[in-house]
Amino acid sequence: MKGGYTYIDPETGKVLKHKEITLKREKLKSGIAGYSKDGLTVWIDEDVPPQYVAPVFIHENVETVAILDNNYSYANAHKLATNWEKKYVVGHGGDWNEYKRVMRDLMFKIAQRKGVKDPEKLYFSSSHRLHHKQMTKGKLI
Repeated sequence: MKGGYTYIDPETGKVLKHKEITLKREKLKSGIAGYSKDGLTVWIDEDVPPQYVAPVFIHENVETVAILDNNYSYANAHKLATNWEKKYVVGHGGDWNEYKRVMRDLMFKIAQRKGVKDPEKLYFSSSHRLHHKQMTKGKLI
């Protein structure tokens, strides 16, 4: 899956564009998904069910575009990305609460992995790492 997508921030009306992004699937240690520091590669954990790859990819794509190309904070980029992710899930007939449950359970599974290392170019900001840590402790849904 590759994407060069355009998104609109509904709160500001700002158009967010990005170049083509390459998707890679492999076992991750630090979370369900992430991206390279240059924003050209997105990794999604190989245990994400096939029907959930597209919304996770959209989330990472929006988050990358917002942070790297539009100077959003991680918190604001994550909020915007989650809104687009939800729009995709619900718009394709999915149950948002079930989707969140599957993602939360997968996050716990990933956090327990031993002997797995993230790809060398996978980038997580300190805010991103804190968010994942809070998720695995049940503080976020």
